[in-house]
Amino acid sequence: MEQNHLVEKEGGYIWHTTGSGKTVTSFKVAQLIAAMPRVQHVLFIVDRVDLVNQTYENFKSYAYKTFENRIKIVDGHQLKKDIKDQISHVFLITVQGLDKAVKSGLTSEQRMVIIMDEAHRSASGDAVSRIKKAPAKDNLVWFYRDA
Repeated sequence: MEQNHLVEKEGGYIWHTTGSGKTVTSFKVAQLIAAMPRVQHVLFIVDRVDLVNQTYENFKSYAYKTFENRIKIVDGHQLKKDIKDQISHVFLITVQGLDKAVKSGLTSEQRMVIIMDEAHRSASGDAVSRIKKAPAKDNLVWFYRDA
């Protein structure tokens, strides 16, 4: 699939069976997308804080040293500040944290890609709807990673 298709269209879906390497695939997808010139940030969304921490540890173990410092755990408040950074990052956040950032006025002129790791299953429909309608919506591209 061409890079332009990935960042110009709304999303995609990555499906894996149990035990088939979803986390390492998610990391590589996030890393490759973050390296695209037209994408500023990747938001990797999970449904629980413990999964944020687990994902962070896994991603750090897969990352080359040059990419390792671009993986950040953020809450909604921190995301609003860090999203203005010109250095491309992979932000790890809960769906609740992103919803809170959206409710408090998250905006960005920069292109971002969202990878939602099964969080759509536990998130209220309202939270996902708010996120999709956020002021930055024209700069968001969605991917779902599922089990």
